[in-house]
Amino acid sequence: MNLNLKMLMACGALAVTVATSAHAETLSYDVYASDFICVFGPCGGSAPYASVIEDFTVTLDPTMNTGPTSVGLNVTYFTLPYSSEFTYGPGYTLTVATDPYVFNGHFAGYLDYDNSYGLFIYPPLANPLTESFSYVDSTGSLWVATNVATTPLPSSWLMLLGGFVGVGFFAYRGSKKSAAALAAA
Repeated sequence: MNLNLKMLMACGALAVTVATSAHAETLSYDVYASDFICVFGPCGGSAPYASVIEDFTVTLDPTMNTGPTSVGLNVTYFTLPYSSEFTYGPGYTLTVATDPYVFNGHFAGYLDYDNSYGLFIYPPLANPLTESFSYVDSTGSLWVATNVATTPLPSSWLMLLGGFVGVGFFAYRGSKKSAAALAAA
């Protein structure tokens, strides 16, 4: 086999590997919510939880609607005793909640019954611009956090940096080959 054919086959195998793995992304978040106010229900006294912490990773295909499902969601720490699932719509919101749903492909929410919660992150694939955290306690009171900090964990930043390095490397290699082809012509 000549060298060009071997190189073409190797590039083809690499392209297939990249194409099949490019769609799955794992995002890691550390969420801190505090300063809850009651917006609906009996609202007696102060919030049952003064602050809430949730650390989780979610693996999803950013090009497809996902969920509601718990497959791909790994909650490593959560101060509320509630179960979790997630939904995601491309270009929309990542919702992590007790019973999340997507309405008409755009609006995300959660079924707010007693002892449930909802976390909304938009956009989830960059620095979050908007995030919201709320929960419903055992009395049916809806508590909304007025202070929410959603921080992508270092593993997410590392993957993003690795992607930029890879794109830069291939752009550099492509520009070198283009310059050599122009010089030869």
